[in-house]
Amino acid sequence: MTLRWKRLGQGLGGLGALLVAPYLSGAAILTALGISLDQLRYHLAWSYWRALELPAYAPYATSIRWAGWLGFALAPSAWIFYVLRAWLGDRQHHPAKTTPPFDRISALRGIWARASPSHLPGDTSWLIVAPDHATGAAALAPLLRDRAEPMAIVDLDGALYGMAREWRRAHGPVHRLAPLGGGEPWNPFAHLCHRNGVVKDAVCSVVMRLYPTDEYDVFVPSLVENAFLALIAVSNDLICADGDSAVPAPGDIAQLSQLPLTRATINSLARLPAIRGQAREALHAWLSVDDDTLAVIEKRLRGPLTLFLDPLVDRQTRGALRDLNGTVFLHVPYGRRANIAPLSELLRSQLRHERLQVVHGLDLFASLTLMERCVATSVSLWHLHAMVSSAIDTFAQQFGLLTWLGPGRGRDIDQEIAAMSAHLLARGRQASDC
Repeated sequence: MTLRWKRLGQGLGGLGALLVAPYLSGAAILTALGISLDQLRYHLAWSYWRALELPAYAPYATSIRWAGWLGFALAPSAWIFYVLRAWLGDRQHHPAKTTPPFDRISALRGIWARASPSHLPGDTSWLIVAPDHATGAAALAPLLRDRAEPMAIVDLDGALYGMAREWRRAHGPVHRLAPLGGGEPWNPFAHLCHRNGVVKDAVCSVVMRLYPTDEYDVFVPSLVENAFLALIAVSNDLICADGDSAVPAPGDIAQLSQLPLTRATINSLARLPAIRGQAREALHAWLSVDDDTLAVIEKRLRGPLTLFLDPLVDRQTRGALRDLNGTVFLHVPYGRRANIAPLSELLRSQLRHERLQVVHGLDLFASLTLMERCVATSVSLWHLHAMVSSAIDTFAQQFGLLTWLGPGRGRDIDQEIAAMSAHLLARGRQASDC
C-alpha cells in the first residue's frame, strides 16, 4: 500500500470514529443508569446532556457526564492508538530521512542555481560542486553540446574529450593538446621565434606566466626575463645556422639552462659564429651583473624548465606553431596533474583571444590560473577554499554561480556547508563594497 492510500485510510478511520462516538456515548450513559440498550438512539447522549439541568436528573448528573464523556472518547482514542502504532512501526522499519542541515540555513538557499550551462551569462563564471568527478563531467554536457563559442578545456584523463568531441566539431575545429602524453604534441614556445629572430613581446608574456613576479623584488625577474630571451635566441640562431626549419622547443631551452651558467659559459655562447645580434646583446646584458646575482638568475631560470627535461614531455612539446581556433582540449593524465599549471599558462599565451575556460576537477589542480570566464567542477568546495586560503574573497568573486549537486562519499558535510556559507558571505561582502 502506498503512503498516500495509507494516509487516506487513516483519515477516513478518524472520520468514522467521530461518527460512531455519539452511539458509544449514549450506550455508556444507558449502561451507567441501568437502562436497556433498546433505548439507544444516535442523538440520545445529546438529549441527556441537555436535560442535566432539570431537577429530576440532578441525582444522576455526575454519572451521565462521566459516562457520556468516556463513551464519546472511546472510538477517537482507539483511532489515535492505531495511528500512533502504525506510525511507530513505519519509523522502525523505514527511518525518516533527515532533513539536510543546510535546508535550515536560509543563507544557503542560493546555492541551488537553476541556471542552465548552455545559457550561462556572458560575464559569469560557474562552479559545480558534484558528489564525484563523473557526475561533474555529466553536468557539463549541456555546455559542451550547445554553446558555439571557442573554449579552452582542461580535460582530466580525457573524460570531456571522449564525451563531447563530436558535439564540439559541429561548432568548429577541435584540437587535443597533450604535452604530458596521451594526444597530439604541442610546442608552447612555437610562437616565440621566426627565421629572423625572437618576438620579444611574446617572450615577455611567456616569462610573466612562467616566472611570477615577486612584489618585493622586481629587479631579479627582469634579469631572468633577459636570460630567458638570451637562451631562446641562442637556440633559434643555432637551429637556423643548421638550416633546420624547426623552431626551438622548451626541451632545447631546458637543456641550455642545465649548462653551468657562469660568466665563462655565457661569454663562450656569445662568441659562437652562429649567434646573431639580438642573442649577443642579451648575453652581454646578462653579464652586466655580479657573480652572486648570476647564481640567483641561474637557479630561478631552471625552476619551471625542469619539467621539459622529462623525455616524454620533451617529445610531446615539439613542433611548429598551430592555429588554435575553435575548441582546445588540454589533456591532463591524472598522474601528471601537478605539472599542468605552467602548461596551462603557456596555452593562454598562444590563444589570440580570451575564451570560455572549462576545468574538469578544479580541486585536483593546486595552482591553476583561471581565465576571466570559467566553468569548473569540483568534488569539494571546502578543499578548494583550503587551496586558495587567504584569497577566498577573490575566488568567490570569480564564481558568481555556485551549484551543489550533493555530498560526495566520505565527505564531511559540515565542512562543505561551512565552505558554502563562507563563499556566499564573501560574495555578500563584495556586493556591499560596490
